Amino acid sequence: MVMNLHLWQIHSSLPIVREYIRQNIQNIHALGQKSQEIVSRLCLQLVDNLMHPSEDPTLLEGEWYQESIQRPRHEKEHDFFALRYLILYKIILSYLFEKYEIAYRLIPSLPHFEPSTRSTPPYFLFQLFGGLTVARLFSDAVGSHKKQEFRRFLKGAIKNYTQWYKLCEQNFSAGLYLLKAEWARINKKNWQALHYYGKAIESAHTHNYRLYEALGFELRGKFWEAQGEKLLADQDMVQALRLYKRWGAESKVKFLLQSYPHLFPHLGQKDDATTTVHTITSTGTQTIDLLTIIKASEALITTTEVNTLIGRILTMVMENAGAEKGIFLYEKEDSLLVRAVKTPGQEPQILSLDFQEYTDMPQRVIQYALQKDEELLIEDAQEEKLLATDPYITRNLVRSILIVPIYRTGQRVGVVYLENNMGRGMFTTESVGILRILLAQASMALQNIELLDRIKDTARLETEMNLAKDLQTGLLPKHPSLPGYEVLGYMQTASEVGGDYYDIIGETKPGWVIIGDVSGHGFPSGQVMAMTQTAIQTLIREDPSRLPSELLRIANQTITYNIGNIFGEEFKYVTITALRVEENGTILHAGLHQDIWVYRASTQEVETIPTDGLWLGIENLIGRSEEDKSFTLNEGDVMLLYTDGLTEARENGELINDKPKTILQTYGSEPLPTIKEKLEKLIAQCETRDDITFVLVKKISS
Repeated sequence: MVMNLHLWQIHSSLPIVREYIRQNIQNIHALGQKSQEIVSRLCLQLVDNLMHPSEDPTLLEGEWYQESIQRPRHEKEHDFFALRYLILYKIILSYLFEKYEIAYRLIPSLPHFEPSTRSTPPYFLFQLFGGLTVARLFSDAVGSHKKQEFRRFLKGAIKNYTQWYKLCEQNFSAGLYLLKAEWARINKKNWQALHYYGKAIESAHTHNYRLYEALGFELRGKFWEAQGEKLLADQDMVQALRLYKRWGAESKVKFLLQSYPHLFPHLGQKDDATTTVHTITSTGTQTIDLLTIIKASEALITTTEVNTLIGRILTMVMENAGAEKGIFLYEKEDSLLVRAVKTPGQEPQILSLDFQEYTDMPQRVIQYALQKDEELLIEDAQEEKLLATDPYITRNLVRSILIVPIYRTGQRVGVVYLENNMGRGMFTTESVGILRILLAQASMALQNIELLDRIKDTARLETEMNLAKDLQTGLLPKHPSLPGYEVLGYMQTASEVGGDYYDIIGETKPGWVIIGDVSGHGFPSGQVMAMTQTAIQTLIREDPSRLPSELLRIANQTITYNIGNIFGEEFKYVTITALRVEENGTILHAGLHQDIWVYRASTQEVETIPTDGLWLGIENLIGRSEEDKSFTLNEGDVMLLYTDGLTEARENGELINDKPKTILQTYGSEPLPTIKEKLEKLIAQCETRDDITFVLVKKISS
């Protein structure tokens, strides 16, 4: 019986729990154990209420238990054993379905817990959900007396859970962190609240306690909503929906969709727990499925074998586009190879054939798309006269075609061909947006695996440091350019590789310059750097006109989540500044990194522009500005961005500090290569223990 009570809240699947309890009831009934059968039926009715939507899910009325009949009987017979479970379950359901006042009013009617019962699951649950209930009521409480009463209850629950946590961390850590997060929230300690919400989610995930993991995301989502952060709230609530759905709590899923339509307005008519983010572009509104992106990112990050990765990429792309057939083509050493083919009901077939050798595809159409170097969408190949001569299209009666290139740092590295012969117009322009993002992530994942494979095959790249250097330098822009500007970049990796990172994206309008530094050294920092570059590139190419603060805020969700999954308790973060660069000289920037130095041609002086805002890998920095700031570069002005390795280099044992700034002021009017040469000469004279990175950007005539 105790196992029944405990199992529903910690098991990862309510349907499995339901069947276990149902069979257990049959055994208990055969043994004639009436009181245990009643409580088991109560538990089964609780599970049914969570699984199956009803008009009032807090009312324990159904196939297994009828509250309206049984409760008077328990009270008449003084069956406190059954009453305790009944009222406890009603408190839990009232909390989960946000009837907090009802939950609190039920507490006095709960039979007293004798000392001997205060080390049992019912008491544990009472302390947890009672504490969470008063925390929800706190902000609306009238009068200091009521608030003090709520504080005492919650503080007592935390004290009890802390003691139990010391005895069994696995069973009590998630609950303890949830209580501590709510305590921090009502005391307006936002940083602590976010920390403990994250710890609760992590602990519940580690121990597979799906209810508490979902509850952690839900409470953090409500926290973000109260802070006015709708996008962050939306992402957390979507994670909660996904977890409740996987747990089997369809009643809770329906309740959240109905109660918070403003957080995910496009989900109200869907069964699946997904969400959308709208991005406004010059061509209108595109809808991007964030949950799909996160899911794809997780799958790609955990894949370390190239053929497996290629198969997963093709499968994901086909599923998201609704394709019947897909072909993955990869460019390598001036050759175009067919690397994977997938048809309905079959696993991806991994190949390595030259493009000309594989004839089971419309080669002419693909060649045309390669020449155009852009997405190609054909609504009905049978209606296109120019395609009528392609033997593949004629032979297979091909209808809808979608071809999407794969890019890496501005260079095409492959293409995906998709077809659906069910009818015309089976692919839409909306399909292209999400495929761009999936393929951008896929490209970076492939590059990482190629680097790993190169390490295995090459003796001179045996060590982790060499791998990190390859990873770090391999993702740098090969031929950086920005319309209206001259740009030069420099990176020198230290013997103990760090995580310096810069990127120059000039093929979008507007262009972007990114500079950042990952905490720590070695290959883990290189991993975070690559993860950051992937997230930033993906978001910019999906919508280059977005604000820098928005870019960092969205990227931070995925990066913080992935850092937590990969590194656990190890503290990793990225100091970063993102600059959106307009061709007319307007610079919009966000993110906390080093000061920006700007040589002004008109005064021949160097202006120092401070940075402020988010770090990546940390959920929130209290007191940090998330506003975008701007300045202007006029013709002849030179901007110097750098990492701390530059100013912390040592000359004759002393930090060089502002010497690079002095060089910029002295040689700012000289050609950009001269400034770069002078900085490199200074670096060569110094002792360096960290990566050194700098980027020079000079405004020229448009």
